[in-house]
Amino acid sequence: MPALCARRCRMSARANEFLVWRAGTSVNWDCTQKDIAAEVGLSVGAVRAIMKRRGWSCNHVGQDQDPYAYAHLHTNARHHPTLRELGVEI
Repeated sequence: MPALCARRCRMSARANEFLVWRAGTSVNWDCTQKDIAAEVGLSVGAVRAIMKRRGWSCNHVGQDQDPYAYAHLHTNARHHPTLRELGVEI
């Protein structure tokens, strides 16, 4: 029975890694860990741990480098759109 649990946990971890990878690569990693967490339904800590373990990082450029890409932040400062709201198919 413990071997079965270990196998399920391993498969669940791989599935979560895939979800994080798919969400990140769909926007060329131009997102935050919080964006990925909201999209895949994991905590930010879980996403952070997966990305650290796999050596992935977000390339979120920030508001000061491309003002047009982040214009929506000025109209609704409390709401950051999820990847799904931005029209990214996952």
